[in-house]
Amino acid sequence: MIKKIFFTLLLVTGYLFSAFQAQAKDFSSFYKTTYKFSPEGIAYITQEISFLNNTAEKDISEFSLNILGAKIDNIEAFDSIGPLETSVDKKNDATKISVRFNQRVVGKDKTLSFIIKYLSKDFSKKEGNLWQVSLPKLAGTAEIDDYQLFVQIPQSLGNIASISPFPKSQTIEDNFIILKYEKNDLINFGVQITVGQYQTFDFKIDYVLENVGSEGVMRKIAIPPDTDFQTIFYRSILPKPENVEKDSDGNWLASYLVPPQQTISIQAVGQANIFIQSKKTSAIKEDLADYLAPTQYWQSDNPKMKSLAQKLKTPEKIYRYVVENLTYDHELIKKGVQRKGALAALDSPQSSLCGDFTDLFIALCRAAGIPARALDGYAYTNDLKIIQASASTDVLHSWPEYYNEEQKLWVQVDPTWENTSHGLNYFNKFDMAHFVFVIHGENDSFPASPGSYSKPDSSERQVFVNFGKEDNSLKKVDFSLSQPWPNSIFSYRKTKIKAEIINNSGFLVHQQVIGLNQDQGVAPASFVLNELLPYSQTKINFIVSPSELFKDYIWEIPVIIGSQNEIFSFNVTSIALRVTILIALILLIILLVILRLLARHRALEKKEKMVRLKQ
Repeated sequence: MIKKIFFTLLLVTGYLFSAFQAQAKDFSSFYKTTYKFSPEGIAYITQEISFLNNTAEKDISEFSLNILGAKIDNIEAFDSIGPLETSVDKKNDATKISVRFNQRVVGKDKTLSFIIKYLSKDFSKKEGNLWQVSLPKLAGTAEIDDYQLFVQIPQSLGNIASISPFPKSQTIEDNFIILKYEKNDLINFGVQITVGQYQTFDFKIDYVLENVGSEGVMRKIAIPPDTDFQTIFYRSILPKPENVEKDSDGNWLASYLVPPQQTISIQAVGQANIFIQSKKTSAIKEDLADYLAPTQYWQSDNPKMKSLAQKLKTPEKIYRYVVENLTYDHELIKKGVQRKGALAALDSPQSSLCGDFTDLFIALCRAAGIPARALDGYAYTNDLKIIQASASTDVLHSWPEYYNEEQKLWVQVDPTWENTSHGLNYFNKFDMAHFVFVIHGENDSFPASPGSYSKPDSSERQVFVNFGKEDNSLKKVDFSLSQPWPNSIFSYRKTKIKAEIINNSGFLVHQQVIGLNQDQGVAPASFVLNELLPYSQTKINFIVSPSELFKDYIWEIPVIIGSQNEIFSFNVTSIALRVTILIALILLIILLVILRLLARHRALEKKEKMVRLKQ
């Protein structure tokens, strides 16, 4: 009796499906699939397939493989005898491979083994500095008795930054990194591999500040900051801000004085390097109570929210609940709907945007006693609906992070991305496609995110982000000094000096050592500034006691800032010189007085002598 078995491979939104048209237990199936990637990112796929006959009378004459969503080429199939008769039918984005076997394998425990090979460029993608490898998850697992997956990544592509799920083993052989997976590893999630150290984005952000009042006002704008997972290098911010400060959440706020009845247009241009591992450079607040408090959009004190949070308890269960219960609605992007908050998202989960996923996760975490906050910014996506919507307007992204007490670390997650990607895990692993603009923790809305600093009637885009190539010229350190105050001082006398270190560099400088004159007369001789924000002014205080040279002079104190040599210049007024002159004047006056007295005395003596002579 001849039975046909069809194996169907569907590559749609990251899923792999399999199906049999024979009874499942008539044959046992065994698969060994290898994806070997070239330095150009081409995947050479080899599928070694075996069917074990569990019957005495049935056999297999034909096998079909259907592939959707991936273009394949160079198809070949063969068994132990030789090449197999193969036909290929391509329609749109679907490819059907039909294989007719050279031999019939009839009899219980007989095995039919064969190999299919093909290549595809669709399983990897070069994104900026990184290679992204995406392999579908395994479905139809009930019909598959054993499945092994081997992924071979050439070392020339770079180091593996992240893998999800973790492989059973990882080895290096013949300049390839070889990852091994088994059936159970691929049931829930596909394989996601990021190769490369970090991602680089070029960005340009426009801001408009308008003052309709009759007096000048100081306004602040949020510019993309450094975080534990990203480093910012500004090419320019024009016009330059009065100062750049850091708030308690870690936001960078640039200050501008806006004259009355005027509008200022500002443009920030630079690069962002996004990392998969935390740099752990940001200071963690000792008191995290602010990240547990209820707010307008994070109603963590609501009884309904608290009850659900107590059932879920952990960040992962809260995350799973949000992913599985909210539904993303692309149509809402076009409508420009207002933010509804966590409670409304809980009550109306069927029509949600990324902000709703984020708000609900944060509110539930806070209700469960887990510190959480929101990140707003840019996230690279292949979602065509979002790409089309963002072509004419700024469509930014929001995602949450929670505080992991054990690791002493803020952990980013993205329930929206997992919901819309249909199976990619954004809880146990993250990517390098999320670029933070602002952090909302103590306040659920302030500061306003880039993209929202425009005139009320304007619909022009303000945010432009693209993959970039790292520009090392942006990493040049450049400092300058303000004029010290006071700059006119006295010798011998200790004077407290105030000055400012100005960071003209477009990036944050950590632990900068400032070295002053090593000679006596300056205290302290050196000190360390923990952080110097880009385009910021940092106040420093020190004490000087200039030497006495018995003359007025200009005293120049060398200042060493990294590899730069600068100078603080002071006009020193000599106290000793003035005291000497004063003493000399006093002595001169005394001498003149003495001489005058002597002269008067002599005149009196002469007069008395003349009187005596007359007598």
